[in-house]
Amino acid sequence: MSLLSVTTTGLGSLADFCEAASTKVAVRVNPVDVASLFQPTAAAVMEIHRETGRAGGILAERVLSTSVRVITASAGYSSQDVEATGALHGLVL
Repeated sequence: MSLLSVTTTGLGSLADFCEAASTKVAVRVNPVDVASLFQPTAAAVMEIHRETGRAGGILAERVLSTSVRVITASAGYSSQDVEATGALHGLVL
């Protein structure tokens, strides 16, 4: 069984990665010439672009949310370390 090691530095790196990734999953939709929208194929392609853009936006929000949660977890781990160190220091004295 392997040991899970968590560090605030590692969590910070993960949060940074998630934040950067959130900008990459967002899809930029290319506009279609409005004059061609009367054609069923062009309208279908535009709808696919819209839905793809919407899905990318949702994914970007989720990945950014993960970044925020990892930052919060990192602060919690750091706080626990400080409290544990203080408690151990009290036992040693």
